[in-house]
Amino acid sequence: MRPAGPMSWTRMEPEAHSVPAVKGEFMEIAAREFNRRPAQILAAAAHGETVIITKNGTAVARVVPITDDDIPPYPTDPMGALALPDLGLPDLSDDEIEDALRGRGTGS
Repeated sequence: MRPAGPMSWTRMEPEAHSVPAVKGEFMEIAAREFNRRPAQILAAAAHGETVIITKNGTAVARVVPITDDDIPPYPTDPMGALALPDLGLPDLSDDEIEDALRGRGTGS
């Protein structure tokens, strides 16, 4: 579905272009046009269109719709960003931990 208003887009079949397309077709638009009308191009992607951005006739970027499959069902933040749970255990110093572990394992 195209956004309302005149746009200088051209439709191409995927075989005629080196960039894969969604649903067999995509829109191609010059970078200059993308800079002038980004909201309309993003609206087209939100409606399922794939938009190829070209610079001097060469494809340089692709704006594609996002689907629920693109969003993982689990957190992808780094583990370091998570807060550690309070287990209610006593706070031990490094020396106390070393004393407790002395004689266990291969360390000194």
